[in-house]
Parts: sequence; C-alpha cells; structure tokens
Amino acid sequence: MNTRQKGNKFERIVETMYLDNGYTIHRAVQTNFQVKKKFFSRSNDVFGVFDLICKRKDSNTVWIQVTSQANLNHKKRKIENLGNIWNKQDKIIIASYVVKKGKYIIKEYVYNKRSKEWEIETKKRRENGWRKCWFNKRKVRKIS
Repeated sequence: MNTRQKGNKFERIVETMYLDNGYTIHRAVQTNFQVKKKFFSRSNDVFGVFDLICKRKDSNTVWIQVTSQANLNHKKRKIENLGNIWNKQDKIIIASYVVKKGKYIIKEYVYNKRSKEWEIETKKRRENGWRKCWFNKRKVRKIS
C-alpha cells in the first residue's frame, strides 16, 4: 500500500467518524490527467489545505486536514499561513495518525484562533461521547 492509498484510507475513516456523528461532509477529491503516456494526479484541497469540510445544523463548520504524524508540523504551518480568515464559529482540525503495534491511532489537533496555538482534542471528545477510533488493515473498529 503506497502513501496515497494510506492517506485516502485514513481520510475515509475520518469522514466516517463525522458522518456517524450527524455531519454532512464535503470531501476534496483528486483529479487524474494524462500527458502523452504518463498519468498524473492533482489534489483539489479546499484553499490548498483542507481535505474535509463538515457541517451540521446549528453547529460549527469544521475544516479538517488529514495527515500522518510525520507531516504534522508542515500542515500546521500551512494552516497558520492562511491568516485570519476564520469566522467565530469555524473549527480548524488536523487529524493525524500514528502506527503503534500495527494499529493506526487517530489524534486530533484543534487550532485555537485566539491564542494561535494547537490543542489536542481527545479529552473533549471523550467527555462529549465521541469514540476513540483506531483501525487495522482490514476493519474499522471503534472503542468506547
């Protein structure tokens, strides 16, 4: 499985987590094109940064960037370089994954617009009834 396939799989996992919690999702998709005999793909991320936009009635708009733990700092800088374009009700999240003992563990980092710092979201999620989610190569499993 190459890195693009891993990234797409992880995007679908995050997308499913938000769909299960009542959000409507827009997912940026890649476009493929051919030049002579070679095939290429181009990412169509929103603002060149975000992979998913999640919206639920009477709730915040959630902007999500999905990445591996290795690319986390690069993605943080990319979002910070967008400047102050956010509404009060927008929520900016980087969903990253780490591989431990053959299992992928999800961590979410939320951008605090006031302090301009990143906070880990896991404690808030557990308090609000969200489930910690991990997956292996075959199945998605959710743990309470």
